[in-house]
Amino acid sequence: MRKILFGLFGFLAVVVISYLFACLLLDAGTRHVIARYSSDLEIPGMEIYQPHFKTIRPTAYNEITATECSSFLRIKAPDRFSSDLGFLVEAHQVRVRLENFQEPQLSCEIHNLAINARPVGNHASRQLIKGGSYLYGRSLTLRIIPNSLRPGDLRRALSVIPQNLSALIREGQCPMDFEFSGTLYTRILGEPLELPLESRRSSGLTTLVTSANLFDKVSHGFREELTETEQRLLSLNPLRANRLLAIKNEAEATSRKAFKENSGVPEDAYRHLLWSYLLSRAFGPVFAKEVTDAHEIGCIKRNTPEDHAMDYHNNALGRMLAADRLSATRILLIAKNDPRVIRRASEASSRNDLLS
Repeated sequence: MRKILFGLFGFLAVVVISYLFACLLLDAGTRHVIARYSSDLEIPGMEIYQPHFKTIRPTAYNEITATECSSFLRIKAPDRFSSDLGFLVEAHQVRVRLENFQEPQLSCEIHNLAINARPVGNHASRQLIKGGSYLYGRSLTLRIIPNSLRPGDLRRALSVIPQNLSALIREGQCPMDFEFSGTLYTRILGEPLELPLESRRSSGLTTLVTSANLFDKVSHGFREELTETEQRLLSLNPLRANRLLAIKNEAEATSRKAFKENSGVPEDAYRHLLWSYLLSRAFGPVFAKEVTDAHEIGCIKRNTPEDHAMDYHNNALGRMLAADRLSATRILLIAKNDPRVIRRASEASSRNDLLS
């Protein structure tokens, strides 16, 4: 009996020592790789700075768990219209599990995820952008299917994660299959706004969405309240909502101020030109058209056909001016003097050829 007990204790001691050794080896190896490659870690569309974790250890025969992870991200502008974005990403726990050995599938579970906007440039700074949005995720689960468990296939499968993360942060959607549950905390026109987010899979894309009626709270703050179609578009692009509505407010406030200072300024035309121009510079002309069209469709009963024709025309001109890389200060001069601008709805029917 004593021999059996000694044998069991010996076996347990070997298991415990092996586990501790595996933990130390995994921890040391991971830190060595990060220390060696983090300064040169650059992925198409993204730069990763100062990746860090507190502990990393095997938590099952097919699972590895890291705790207190963080990194700085720089999402590069995808085109000449946009600008780079900076973020501090933190997660309480990251768990990677191999679900199946014969038909391998990796799942990556991230718990208590926090993504904060931060200034682009000095990546050593932990300063956050004042009034910027804050994304909290209770859970984020990614699914990756490599061709095999060979190192090359695993590396290729894992390399798509940063690219998808970049698309998710910038556009709110990506091709990768994932499940997300969390909240976006933001401020719009000074009003704090909490937007519960969930993931939705459709047509090969996974999108973060929220409820459209949550934007009722801030709708009254604009010159014209947000239409149902605008609110629906915002609900499908919640990560862009803060900047979209800030641009809308800037165009309204700037055109109103210009008209008060000079009654000769065509306020409506200037507002649409500037709004479309700023949207195009921030998001590109395709999405800018979606936004301005959503406004026109939503207020189709409110305006006359001539009003809509004028607005569509000036919105299109605003996108053209953004493509020409003109400065924002020139938009006012163009609104006042450029013959391509439609300043009165009555001119719309006879001026549609000026942009062709």
